[in-house]
Amino acid sequence: MMNEEFCQYLSDNEFSEFMQLWKKQYEKYGTCKGSIDLVLNDSNRECISGLMGKDYYGVDCVHITFRQLQKAILNTKYENCDFNEVLKMYFNQRVLTNKYRQEQEQMRVQNIFKQFFKQEGKSRQWIYNTYTNRDSVYIRIVQASKENEQKCINTVCVVMKALNHLPMWENKKENISLFASYHTKNPHAFDKNTFAYYLMMHGIVYFLKVDFPKTNLEQNEILYRAGLYQDGISNYCSVARLQAFNENNQPHLGWAGFYDSYEALNVNMDNLLHIHFITCCDRVYIVENPSVFQALLKKIKKEKIEKIGLVCTNGQLNYSAYLLLDILVNSNVEIYYSGDMDPEGLLIADKIKQRYPSTKLWCYDVRQYEISKSKEQATDQRMHMLDALKDEALIRIGKCISENKNRVGYQENMIEEYHKTLY
Repeated sequence: MMNEEFCQYLSDNEFSEFMQLWKKQYEKYGTCKGSIDLVLNDSNRECISGLMGKDYYGVDCVHITFRQLQKAILNTKYENCDFNEVLKMYFNQRVLTNKYRQEQEQMRVQNIFKQFFKQEGKSRQWIYNTYTNRDSVYIRIVQASKENEQKCINTVCVVMKALNHLPMWENKKENISLFASYHTKNPHAFDKNTFAYYLMMHGIVYFLKVDFPKTNLEQNEILYRAGLYQDGISNYCSVARLQAFNENNQPHLGWAGFYDSYEALNVNMDNLLHIHFITCCDRVYIVENPSVFQALLKKIKKEKIEKIGLVCTNGQLNYSAYLLLDILVNSNVEIYYSGDMDPEGLLIADKIKQRYPSTKLWCYDVRQYEISKSKEQATDQRMHMLDALKDEALIRIGKCISENKNRVGYQENMIEEYHKTLY
């Protein structure tokens, strides 16, 4: 009864801030201990003075330890009260400690992941790894579950099922919108910047055993390696003097027409998905710049040079360029690559070399850098990109650029050099 009376006394008078501060101490430690700093005003000064047995007239803030509070209570009629119990009564609820809350949260998260562990297939390895390592994906899932637990669970389960059926498991390619529609009934389910896309990308990275992609281009490359592409029509590269064969090992008549006429053909992802292998050439020269591609094609046509094919990537490699390179490598065609001698161009060449080690870097020596050199200077920020280079020949070119006051080289200045080394 005494606890109830003390609680009623505190409720009837101005002790709200006083009790809130002691509640925080209870939540922090699991019991009332430590001290509080209470701001006094005209409303609570008299009540606090009466409880503590001190005159706080003119005092703006008072520091009260729990020991001082207990001693003060002993000098009142509430001397036998348990302040912890009074605190719980005052708030008319169980005052939960931080430790208790943490334990409850851990149990909630464990129960969520137990549902994921029941899923079948390869993705269970990924989600278990995420749970064990408490990585960034784990943190993101926990955050999402706090916002909407059931929606989070549904999304993760859908992604896990999708990961189990990635086209790469069957060595196939598929449009990501159609892939999403098949697994979720929503073609936009795996659009970039969605929670599902974030999860799927991390799952793919786990299976490919690569670092998480930093740029949009790197993300597209990772998706492609998983067998997914976003646009099969507008995504294209240019080819010339390449004879293609379809899934039935029959010559592709469309490619054959352009091959015979020595004309350039723009091939998109959907075109390439039906190409099984490429022949009628001993080597293929790949260039970054369209004008260089046209100049080389003009020479090949004029001199009727046989057994040489051309490819233009139009700068950064896209889906179609990667797919074409895959086909060329599998067709045992000798590949030569050349691009601009600037930070961006060298990184493209390095990426191709690392992904397709058999590729030969074409016209990348110091003498040829001098031929390609322009008056334009790369900024120091762009020059830092060269730190990522891995190929020794390209690293040497990078040093040449640095030693020449960051002056970069362009393919257009190399036309004659390319003509000399084309055979």
